[in-house]
Amino acid sequence: MSVPTYGNASGPGYVNAQGVRHEQSEVTRAWLNRIGTAVPQHDIHAEFVDFARTALADSRSRALFDRMAELADIEHRFSFFAPGPKPRDHNLDSDGFYIRRAFPTT
Repeated sequence: MSVPTYGNASGPGYVNAQGVRHEQSEVTRAWLNRIGTAVPQHDIHAEFVDFARTALADSRSRALFDRMAELADIEHRFSFFAPGPKPRDHNLDSDGFYIRRAFPTT
């Protein structure tokens, strides 16, 4: 096991488990100057919750789902897929990617 040593008078390097000092070159420092993010344009959280509720057969399961969705405190869920037309009894999105009882595999 190596124990790194930094900032000592003898320069950069490390000392191995036997106590032998090994020299190594300076470590290049990197800085993170900017972070780019992208958010899809379609906010589909409400549509997703409505669609998921209709997939549950009994009122007890729907009540449990509603409570879980509320406790999750998710306000927005974005997707590249535009929501499909109502009623969404078959397709969730307008492209037909998410179809009830035939969701794509991961």
